[in-house]
Amino acid sequence: MESKLILIPKVTIHPTKICLYSEVKWIGSKSKSYSSENSTDEIKEVNQSFLRSVRKNNGFLSEHAKRKLFKSIDYLLITSDKKKIYSKVQKKYVSFRIVFVTLTLPSSQVHSDKEITNKCFNQLLIELAKYHNVKKYVWRAEKQENGNIHYHLLINEFIEWSELRKRWNRICNKLGYVDSYQASQKEFFKNGFRMSLNKNDKRTEQQQRKAYIIGQKSDWRSPNSTDIHDTRKVRDIKRYVGKYMAKQPEINIEELEPDSEVIVVEGRLWSCSQNLSNVSGCQLTEDWEISDELKKVAELSKCYIYRSSYFRVMCISIQDVAKFGSDLLFKYFSDYLIESFDYHLQKSIAC
Repeated sequence: MESKLILIPKVTIHPTKICLYSEVKWIGSKSKSYSSENSTDEIKEVNQSFLRSVRKNNGFLSEHAKRKLFKSIDYLLITSDKKKIYSKVQKKYVSFRIVFVTLTLPSSQVHSDKEITNKCFNQLLIELAKYHNVKKYVWRAEKQENGNIHYHLLINEFIEWSELRKRWNRICNKLGYVDSYQASQKEFFKNGFRMSLNKNDKRTEQQQRKAYIIGQKSDWRSPNSTDIHDTRKVRDIKRYVGKYMAKQPEINIEELEPDSEVIVVEGRLWSCSQNLSNVSGCQLTEDWEISDELKKVAELSKCYIYRSSYFRVMCISIQDVAKFGSDLLFKYFSDYLIESFDYHLQKSIAC
């Protein structure tokens, strides 16, 4: 018998979906064909074209990159419990699950995207880990309309807004961005208060006067370069942060001329902590017991199932897997979180 590729039915459980697919295996001429009396799918020879893929990176997130990005967010959310901590700034206890931050440059960008990411943003991640115990994070870089790079950062540790701004501004000023901001503000307001000339500035006169007074008090050394989004009342956090994280330039890259200039990020578009980048999900070989559990969940939940020639995806959260009665699948995934993250997912919480 000639060597050939065969497919073994597999199941991978993730926080918001269950993937059913076939694992590729080589079978030699002297090997026995793979068989499993518990397998629900017939073994098929694989189409060679299915193994080939093309990845593009021209400042745009590919579909493959989007899936990896959202998977990282899923695992950050599923392993983040609600916490309560005392805020010295607000002088009260605040509840939170995740912290979603936007970081901008204090003044017009004069360095390359790669240099700012390497010298400023990476330094911030190092300091957040050292001083604020940030062990898991997901970030995304994109361009503002003015051409400046900015970052969206998702973490699950609390940090005071004033501390974050102070830290980010100090780091940015290694490249002179706070100095540049101070000089421009002093020049603009050299004759006293005046309204902003920026057409996109929607602040009222009262709001701008307040910002002017605050700026004067700090001698224009504390630019508003950070924004912590309030997610406490957001029901679907993944969708909320996803609209920021996966946003693309409003351009069809396939229609661009070769010499067209497009404002896109140079270098890495997104990344995450190593413990999130290596997640593979709870992987199982499909047998009759697992197959019965999947059928039961699909029928009771009536979840959407995407089907293709090579795989199926059940769009269902692990919370609903537990809700619709599959203790077995829930246990498999819970054990996976313990092994991978040392995180105990309680069924009562999941439901």
